[in-house]
Amino acid sequence: LWLSERDGYRHLYRFARSGEPLGRLTSGEWQVKEVVGVDEPNGFVYVTSDRDGKLETHLYRIALADGAMQRITQGRGTHDVSMSKDFRSFLTKWSSAETPPSTFLRDLDDNELRVVARSRPQLLEPYDLRTPRFVEVPARDGFVMRGMLIEPNGFDPAVKYPVVQFTYSG
Repeated sequence: LWLSERDGYRHLYRFARSGEPLGRLTSGEWQVKEVVGVDEPNGFVYVTSDRDGKLETHLYRIALADGAMQRITQGRGTHDVSMSKDFRSFLTKWSSAETPPSTFLRDLDDNELRVVARSRPQLLEPYDLRTPRFVEVPARDGFVMRGMLIEPNGFDPAVKYPVVQFTYSG
């Protein structure tokens, strides 16, 4: 298996041991973010991907024979996944724009087996944060950039506020 951005999106390609190309395994206007495991005896590769939304990362099982994909993790948010060696469970550090990270052990049906570390949103209460708002900003060249805006409580559009900007250019 080889990850390549040759079409502008990071996808999986299959090659024989001789180097002969065997074709694409994934395609589309989304990307494979990481290969988290290859279960060769059962014919699957496990990956994280933004297939169902650019602002989310989920775990998928892909059949090596035909590229059929099955989403494993559910709900909104981002999953940072470590797969077990026997491919029966995985550890996920899950978070969303509204929820600080939690870590869970889950099975491949996405059932919770154990809570490793539960999110503690009460630790953020003293900061009186508002829920982030997702925005799109057109660049000079017409490219639409996505952003997350966190306004202060009591936000007044007539008032000028200091801005903290974090740029991710990946």
